[in-house]
Amino acid sequence: MLSNNTEKSLQEILCQIQQGKVALFLGAGASHSAGGPTGKKLTEMIKEKFSNIDQSLNDFIEVCQDVIDTPPYNRNELDEFIKSKLESLQPTSSHKIMTKYDWAAIFTTNFDDLVEVAYRINTEERFKPCQPIYSECFQVNPSDRSKVCLFKIMGSMTATEGETGRMVLSRADYNHALIRRRKYLELLSDFVKSGTTIFMGYSFGDRLVLDIIDDLIEIYGKDRLPWSYALFDQLQSMDEKMQHMFSSRKIIPLEYNFDNFLSF
Repeated sequence: MLSNNTEKSLQEILCQIQQGKVALFLGAGASHSAGGPTGKKLTEMIKEKFSNIDQSLNDFIEVCQDVIDTPPYNRNELDEFIKSKLESLQPTSSHKIMTKYDWAAIFTTNFDDLVEVAYRINTEERFKPCQPIYSECFQVNPSDRSKVCLFKIMGSMTATEGETGRMVLSRADYNHALIRRRKYLELLSDFVKSGTTIFMGYSFGDRLVLDIIDDLIEIYGKDRLPWSYALFDQLQSMDEKMQHMFSSRKIIPLEYNFDNFLSF
């Protein structure tokens, strides 16, 4: 049973969704019900596959960089391994439900193509088509609401070799992605305007999503940044540091996972 505060927050979010004023940020947890690995699990799988690398490393980018730098491995072999763990994933009913609503925009740090496939196969029920964006060169008119833009901040497994927007697997990739991320996030206020953002599928255990929010604060200023929501599978009791981490970034945490939220 939902608490009164959670019920109230969900109703407020639903009202803004119906007005087309909500932007989604989707992390690995949004792909988990489709069989997608968490970031931690994918890192462990890479370490197991490429066993000659430094097994003491745990950061995803550091592990991938070590694979690239360790003979006889190479970048293409790493690419193909990661794709093999993601390309068989199929959209769930929740992903299909997601296509029925007028999102201001969707941002994701996931490599997989679950969102765009859900839009592609759900042509009869989707609210509008989806335009994936993962390169540095793109043209977007925020006032054109005929499509929902899907900004793939960390690149896409569907990007081809030599194309910008490949999966972010090295330090060089990450540095390029920071520039791309900035361009994407600068459009956010034009999409959301008086609405809000929802972060789903993130553990907040690493810096990735916090860095995104800090980027937004730097771009727009904290006073102009609307309060946003972060949905968790399980919301543990928060210590003072954790409470400050959310409140200082104007985030309201809710215990409600990706599938339950879309069902709601």
